Amino acid sequence: MEVAFGEGKVMNEKDLNTWKRLYEAANLLKAQKP
Repeated sequence: MEVAFGEGKVMNEKDLNTWKRLYEAANLLKAQKP
């Protein structure tokens, strides 16, 4: 998954929080794998 930052787009706080949740969820899933 590629996430582009700073390409003429300003992410608002809600978007950042959403990405942070997705990122944390992905890390949790990775950590749960044996």
